[in-house]
Amino acid sequence: MGPEKFSSLRSQIGSWLLYLRRTLSSFRVWAWTKLSSTFQAVRSRYLQYKANATQQEQSANNGDENAKAEPITHSFQAEAEKKEAKHNQDSSNARKKPTFSVRVIRFLLRRRKLVRGTNWAERTTVIVTIGILVAAGVQAYIYWQQWKSMQAQVEQTERSVVLGIGQLSAAAAGLKNSQRFFQIEQRPYIVMDDGFPQFSQHGPNGPIPEQKVVVNVQLKNIGKTPAILVVSEIKLFPFRGKLLAGLTKKERREASEEYISILESNFAGLREKNDRARKEIAQLDRRNTSPGNDVAPQRTYFVSSQEDVAVSKDDFPLFHTGVLALYAIGTVTYSDPYGNPIYVTEYCASWWGDNPLVWHFCDSHNRNR
Repeated sequence: MGPEKFSSLRSQIGSWLLYLRRTLSSFRVWAWTKLSSTFQAVRSRYLQYKANATQQEQSANNGDENAKAEPITHSFQAEAEKKEAKHNQDSSNARKKPTFSVRVIRFLLRRRKLVRGTNWAERTTVIVTIGILVAAGVQAYIYWQQWKSMQAQVEQTERSVVLGIGQLSAAAAGLKNSQRFFQIEQRPYIVMDDGFPQFSQHGPNGPIPEQKVVVNVQLKNIGKTPAILVVSEIKLFPFRGKLLAGLTKKERREASEEYISILESNFAGLREKNDRARKEIAQLDRRNTSPGNDVAPQRTYFVSSQEDVAVSKDDFPLFHTGVLALYAIGTVTYSDPYGNPIYVTEYCASWWGDNPLVWHFCDSHNRNR
């Protein structure tokens, strides 16, 4: 139920209440007119009855006037006492004015006493008036109960709508999470394939001295969807370190900081190069030239280092001790068919020793994100 339904329901309740108010107002005018006319009739009947009673009493008093004579002073004193008592009683009654319902009941009782000798038409009028009052009260009570019931239904509907909105929000959040989990499960993952890096040419103990060293890396999409607009960068560089066995604690810390600095600077250069390549792809894409490379699921592709790296005969024995090492690092950026942000793959491996097929993974920069 929407806001429009609420507004229509509230307008209907308002119209019902206005109709009830008009009906009760019309009934009140009619009832008051009827009661006023009845009261005037009863009052005239009562005045006539009182006048007749007064005439009979005066005639009786005239007959016994000589026998019931009393002193004037005593009569005045008694009359003054009666007036004072009546005044006190009226003051007390004025201070303790009964409620409207009590006054109505008293009026009806007096009406009942006065109309004993009247005809059945007046009695029927009184009875019908009382019945109308009772029916109006019952009808007003029914309308009030219906209004309370409708108000409770409106509040319950509002709570249901709020609960429904909360459930819809929870369902939307759950759907979004499910969609996100589905995309994560189905996204492409580009990693360095098993058995790589590899030397393009090598001798029995490693790269051939005094010749350019070329390293090949095979990358594979192990995900479930194609990798879109793949950009790959690779770099090969030598690093001359120090043997930690004969170093002090301070020298070890300095050697470690030097290693981290060189590795991070080389990765920073690869990231800048990759960013430039992606900007060029975006410019070509705006020209509708369909740039970039896509890699299907479970497919591989090949990259090779382009740096001029050569090892002299004098430095070659340092590979066996680990003082000198060759590092092959690379970055790969790509997207997915769902239009999510760019994914990044980084890899890092080093070679040293006397077996050209054994490479060692670095302690960092081997991740997919």
